[in-house]
Amino acid sequence: MATQQSQSDRSQAAPPLAALRRHRDPQAGAEAMRRIGWCEDLLAAARNAASSSAITRPTGDCSASIVQPLMSGRQLPDLRAALAARPAAETAGSPGDIERIAAAQLALIDTLLSGTDQTAAMLTDPGASAATHFWLHYYAGMAAFLFDQDGDAADHLETARRLDRDGKFAELAASDLDRANFCYFLVLAYSRSTARGSLPPRGAAHIRSARDRFEASAKLDPVNFRSKHLLLEAEAARLLGDTLRAQSLYERAAGAAAQAGMPHESALAHELAGDAYLEAGLPTPALGCFQAAVLSYRAWGAAGKAAMLERRVSSQIAGAADAATISSEAPPASNAGNFAAAIVHEINQPLAGIITHADASLRWLERDQPDVAEARAGLLNIREAARRAAAIIRSLRALVKHKRATLLPVALDEVVQDTLRLVADDLCSHRIQVVTHLCTNATVRADRVQLQQVVLNLITNAIHAMAGTDVARRQLVIQSALAGDGWVRLCVEDRGCGIPDAVQARIFEPFFTTKQAGMGVGLAICRSIAEAHGGSIEVWSTLGKGTTFEMRLPLAYPAD
Repeated sequence: MATQQSQSDRSQAAPPLAALRRHRDPQAGAEAMRRIGWCEDLLAAARNAASSSAITRPTGDCSASIVQPLMSGRQLPDLRAALAARPAAETAGSPGDIERIAAAQLALIDTLLSGTDQTAAMLTDPGASAATHFWLHYYAGMAAFLFDQDGDAADHLETARRLDRDGKFAELAASDLDRANFCYFLVLAYSRSTARGSLPPRGAAHIRSARDRFEASAKLDPVNFRSKHLLLEAEAARLLGDTLRAQSLYERAAGAAAQAGMPHESALAHELAGDAYLEAGLPTPALGCFQAAVLSYRAWGAAGKAAMLERRVSSQIAGAADAATISSEAPPASNAGNFAAAIVHEINQPLAGIITHADASLRWLERDQPDVAEARAGLLNIREAARRAAAIIRSLRALVKHKRATLLPVALDEVVQDTLRLVADDLCSHRIQVVTHLCTNATVRADRVQLQQVVLNLITNAIHAMAGTDVARRQLVIQSALAGDGWVRLCVEDRGCGIPDAVQARIFEPFFTTKQAGMGVGLAICRSIAEAHGGSIEVWSTLGKGTTFEMRLPLAYPAD
């Protein structure tokens, strides 16, 4: 992050930045998209709000471009192999241009794989046409941004944008997705180099209009645009100095990207969240975000980018940690920030559910023949999620005030079954088989909401752990059994990739994460809740086979 600007700069910057309002009207969104020239299919849908509910993924290539988008979520090694095997010329266009663009694509992929920039050298090609120079600058700009050279990234992407507006490239023109992508990376290049609470020294108008365009696009094509829109909103919140709102938006962006199968966008959301935490003086949650980013980059296949981020983080986190230990008064402030981040994480789960069900209910009501029954079901889910959020807030309030939780007799198997109903849609969408072996006479004295938090976190972790497992092997096993000594054991077992020993040793630390979505506070809260109930929680894992979490709790009515 850049150094803080002067107070006078901030005071002058505040009004225009605060005025970065988002369009809610579809016609206004269409006008914003027309200014950037995105696909006419999107514009037609935006003009007719009623038709948008029938559009699921309007990403038709309006320019009939032969250039394949790279930022599609596809594994980079697979994408490289496909591009390398592609015939040299597939259209009547100039083979020289096509071959140069293909070489530029391979250069960007190789940069991400190796960590060494191979795109800039191609800009000096004297035989490249204007169309080819657009693609060369576009790929060089993305490489510069992903490797922390924001000034160079903005220069390259501005050049690409100018060439795209001035030129008529026929089959070599950018598709709507590529045109959106270089707009997206240009905004991030402007914002990332700017300190929070400040106006970017360049590109403020572009940031304002891009937020309008991406909001309109996200409504029409959530798979490709929702995570981008949320990440731009997170950066805008950071620039306005609203750190807590920014962190919530970063996490939502990462979650939306993971759900859409876009590991590169999930990685970027985690990386920018880590930068924002560091900027706010909170190295502990920053480390968890960066670790999640590295995992996502590696899942994408960008080993070089992941290694570069690890080196940068190692230096930044070490320096921040050393600074935090200089003064004995530093930890309380840091802990307050860490606790605020934990609240954001825990509350975000039910809030995300509320947003999802509200969007679905609106779609049911906006149909030509509204489906009131489906909308009512969505409203009931919203009510349940809101009640859960309120219950979490009550538990956190009691924790802050150091009050003991209200412990009442609770049937452990009922808590498990209730939690499974909450995550039934996620389990189904991830095609995970659930096997339960539950003890029906295991009653514990517990705070039901807190106990459900533990079970929910363990199941959610298991779902994420099996994202890369073959569908036929995806199995979640939940077992409870009496231990024979006045205790009950609850085991949650997955068939995921397993956890290395070094990670197991730190997995219950606050803000330490091994999953692509989330900020790494869930397991720390699980341990705190288990211990507050007089119990414990442990983990066993085998690489390539899976992981088991076991929670032990005292029985409410131990046998004599």
